[in-house]
Amino acid sequence: MNTRARSVINTVQQKVDDDAARYRRVRRALVQLSSRLGKSGWEETLKALAEEDVALMTQQAVGNERESEGHRKLSWIWRTTPQVGPEDAQNPELHEALRIEWCKTRARAKRWSEEVELLQEEMRRVQAYHQWKADEWLKKTNPLPMLPADYHEGLSAYAQRQAEVRTSMRLFCQRAWRDVDTYVATANAAPQGSEGAVAPQG
Repeated sequence: MNTRARSVINTVQQKVDDDAARYRRVRRALVQLSSRLGKSGWEETLKALAEEDVALMTQQAVGNERESEGHRKLSWIWRTTPQVGPEDAQNPELHEALRIEWCKTRARAKRWSEEVELLQEEMRRVQAYHQWKADEWLKKTNPLPMLPADYHEGLSAYAQRQAEVRTSMRLFCQRAWRDVDTYVATANAAPQGSEGAVAPQG
């Protein structure tokens, strides 16, 4: 990295550090004032700022590469609806960063939606397969004219047992997965607040 680029980065980092320090000072003051004024609820929006929160979205993505997609978590500061001031409203770098992060988040959400659909289909097929195997074994309990009665009795008992095993496996899957569709429907019905907060602008 050349000297000019490093200088720009250092300047930006200094501004980030200054803003973070100012935010923490103001928040400490709010904590003291709110307790005296009986105000509450604001902490859900103006949360405590940890060191890992003060990072570029791209830096967080690099740091999360060691984690799976399912465990990746974006800092709360990028998911909070901003109170945009006149300066930020005209900041093209901010708009571009939010646009890029919105696109990445939307792509991840769509990819996971597809994975959920595939998983639900696989779950359905597993249960259907166990039922099909149970039916196939039950067909083998019918007497075969070419077999002696004692042979057929043993074959029928074995086939019946295998059918029961397959039925038990299907029922186990059905019980284990009985709430999955409800969970998925609930997730799909939930408002996508974070997506709307960083939606790209024209």
